[in-house]
Amino acid sequence: MSVTDYTDLLPESVLELIDIIGPRATDIIVQRRGGTPIKIPVKARPAHWLHDAIGEQALIDLVKIYAGCEIYIPRCHAALKALRRQQIVDGKAAGISTVDLALMHGMSDRSVRDILASHRAEQAENQLDLFEDSDKRQVESGK
Repeated sequence: MSVTDYTDLLPESVLELIDIIGPRATDIIVQRRGGTPIKIPVKARPAHWLHDAIGEQALIDLVKIYAGCEIYIPRCHAALKALRRQQIVDGKAAGISTVDLALMHGMSDRSVRDILASHRAEQAENQLDLFEDSDKRQVESGK
């Protein structure tokens, strides 16, 4: 999973980058430079940091559109938060301890427990919704 998996939470400028250079290259730029402007070179050269970061073709595609421009790379806070939450839920399901998850994500174990509790509450609510829908269908069908 990556930030670019949460397209509904991404700013328009990041969605545009995904269209130009693809999700993998966009994710790399957001992870490395989110919250800062970056200067796009006039020519795609191997010596530029973007060449090593996102690859030659992605840099060529970026230069075609933004050559010589400075573009702001949003932090994508909402998408990063959703990604972190999913990584914590998945990590716990894989047997990683709450303390280890906290250390991996640079947060307190209490915050990890809060995220997991919120996830469990959402899961329980979704289960109840399924039962309520089933009950409504039974009532409506006269059973």
